[in-house]
Amino acid sequence: IAYALYLLHTHSTTHARLCAELDAVLGPSATSPATLKASPHLINALPYTTAVFKETLRIFPAASTLRAAPANSPLTFTDPKTDAKYPLAGCDIWPVSHAIHRNEKYFPRPLDFIPQRFMPPTSPEFAEFLASLPADSPNNPPAVHKDSWRPFEKGPRNCLGQELAILETKVILALTVREFDFQCRYPQVEIDGKMNDGSDGGVRVESVHEKTPQWTVEGHRCVQVLKGSAKPAEGMPGIVLLR
Repeated sequence: IAYALYLLHTHSTTHARLCAELDAVLGPSATSPATLKASPHLINALPYTTAVFKETLRIFPAASTLRAAPANSPLTFTDPKTDAKYPLAGCDIWPVSHAIHRNEKYFPRPLDFIPQRFMPPTSPEFAEFLASLPADSPNNPPAVHKDSWRPFEKGPRNCLGQELAILETKVILALTVREFDFQCRYPQVEIDGKMNDGSDGGVRVESVHEKTPQWTVEGHRCVQVLKGSAKPAEGMPGIVLLR
């Protein structure tokens, strides 16, 4: 939810499209709660809202999984390029969703926030996404594998609460994004004489965690840090404004 609000604030066109869908399906924001109570199935009639949710978790997946093979395990891993087999006995296997979600083979323009990639293939939004890809893109047209999006993992040990998480997030977005605007506001920290916005000098403002190095990753200050599951660095400080 926090990352979705952050990304919507920094992508005004995406926010406008999301609001247009909510207006069309749920009516004005003031009446949307009553509309959802009377017709809760409408939360599943919001494809762009769902796409925003999926694209948010593609960029910022909050959890993953680990598989441990016993010391006497006969299981092997097969290299898909060479067919060579490697024993897994005594090994831990970690499918890193964060890396999979940035593989251009599955997600062209992987660092860009593009919910259209999750829209139905016959939709005009998906056609717009295709048109934005360079002709020499390694995956054009994109062939997204059914198992490439995995913020809740896959198989018999996937997240039991994922349906609740999806519904909860979509409802909260539907009832808040037209009324409120969350702006991420990290304190400026001086690094080698430069402020973290690239300017020289200025008044030094102490970081929440003064001994923690400050940087941006892929253009984001709210990088993920491990606290049980992945959380935004320093709690993602910010302000909330009425739109």
